[in-house]
Amino acid sequence: MGVRKMKRRRSVIVIFLLMLVAASCSSGGESKPANTSAGLTDVKEATPPSAVEPVTLSMYQGTGITDDEFTRFIADPVKKVYPNITVKLVHPDKNTTPEQLVSANQFPDLIFAGFQSMSQYMDLKLPYDLTDLVKKNKLDTDKFDSVSIKRIGSFSGQGKLFALPFSDKFSLLFYNKDLYDKFAVPYPKDGLTWDDVIALGTRLSRMDGGTKYKGLYAGDIRNFGAQLSLSYTDAKTGKAAFSTDGWKNVLELYRSVQNIPGNQLEGKFMDEFLKNQDLAMVAATTARIADIEQYVNGGQSFNWDLVSYPNFKGKLGIGLDANPQIVMISSTSQHKDEAFKVLQVVTDAEDQLLMNGEGRLTVLKDPAIKQKFGSNYKSLKGKNIQGIFKNSFAASPAVLTPYESIALKYLGEAADKVASGATDANTALSDAEEKFNLDVSAMAAK
Repeated sequence: MGVRKMKRRRSVIVIFLLMLVAASCSSGGESKPANTSAGLTDVKEATPPSAVEPVTLSMYQGTGITDDEFTRFIADPVKKVYPNITVKLVHPDKNTTPEQLVSANQFPDLIFAGFQSMSQYMDLKLPYDLTDLVKKNKLDTDKFDSVSIKRIGSFSGQGKLFALPFSDKFSLLFYNKDLYDKFAVPYPKDGLTWDDVIALGTRLSRMDGGTKYKGLYAGDIRNFGAQLSLSYTDAKTGKAAFSTDGWKNVLELYRSVQNIPGNQLEGKFMDEFLKNQDLAMVAATTARIADIEQYVNGGQSFNWDLVSYPNFKGKLGIGLDANPQIVMISSTSQHKDEAFKVLQVVTDAEDQLLMNGEGRLTVLKDPAIKQKFGSNYKSLKGKNIQGIFKNSFAASPAVLTPYESIALKYLGEAADKVASGATDANTALSDAEEKFNLDVSAMAAK
């Protein structure tokens, strides 16, 4: 075959193929534009395997959440949005402490904890920095209540974010209306000072008909110190900073409450308030509303209400500090992307609205959600819900320390000595400082 004939034959083949392609592109069949097909391919390739493959994540129960709450507020909402993700709760016991699980390389993917316990997990290098995941998933951290998210950020330091807030704890004063009626004492009101409440507690503490009635449970010195935004250590030296006017005020308040005649509790304060109903007032957080709801739903009768948390004279309108329950991803997790999806679900508006209606205060700043707090709780019908929002959060201490639990141990001992009259505040605080410093130095030397 000649060269000219070969070239002519190749040209015919090329023209024929081009005609087929053109016909295919112009036909009204199911063929799709090339760029659309490419786009679909890109989406499939960009979809991570975890989006379709089943994944089971474990969450360590570092603070109070019931199995029912875990199911309704975490496991079920996650399953609804991501059917391939299952979240299971790991209960702590003597064989599943964080230290033991870390040692065995079996620590869960997620941590549900209280803000106060962050240092425990930080010491074990467990919290994973969420900064990159927040950016990657475009999570808007501005949606959170500013005090809670800032406090987490300040604890993390260096621009890192080791947790997201899950629910907030506002402070309030619960009171038993029947005991006030019984002893003809006017009900408390929003905006009372600690002096006002102690005076009421004194009037309500008495023996009557063989029953010992107590007027007031005021919480512990940790709460008093937090309300005054007191630091435990000095910023420059890192040593104890107990010998201050602030901590002296705390010990004095503690002594005043403990020395109300007949006000000494004989059991757990919520048992005395709810079951025995011989305790007139409890200064606590919104977390205790769940106890009341459970009691009322059990068919028990309880005539109660609430007002705003008592204030120090010089700190009117200031309640306790922001002390949110938080969720963290563990640094040991092999499923960090999936774990972050859990964090996204439990902090979105839908889940927060559900939780908020069930007596766990939302961490979102949206006032429309906040105002529906406890809307699904039978026990809160007709109660002074607005009393919860009368106070602002106390500012965080100027200095944060991972040794808060050690500080509180020795401050508690000092408070008991002062309340019993065994020593004065100056001596007690000085002794507490010495013990704290020795402990911390010993830990640093290891």
